[in-house]
Amino acid sequence: MTQAMLAEKIDVTTAFITDIEIQKKYPSLRNLEKIADVFGVEPFELIMPEQQALSLEDKKYISMKYASRIRELADEIENELSDLDN
Repeated sequence: MTQAMLAEKIDVTTAFITDIEIQKKYPSLRNLEKIADVFGVEPFELIMPEQQALSLEDKKYISMKYASRIRELADEIENELSDLDN
């Protein structure tokens, strides 16, 4: 897959994909999830060093923790927005 194809799939610029690859910029959690979806992997697998092979059990555990943290962050954001409305 080319940078242009990935950029189109996740709705960012090709320059942004290049910047991610050269570690000039870092994707948001939302974009990290989109990239993971494109490649059919869990988001944490994109940021782990390759030499750290994980068992399926470890991957499931990390995926559950990741999903849990995302829910916590979403709740925090929702609460902050609610406070702003009041």
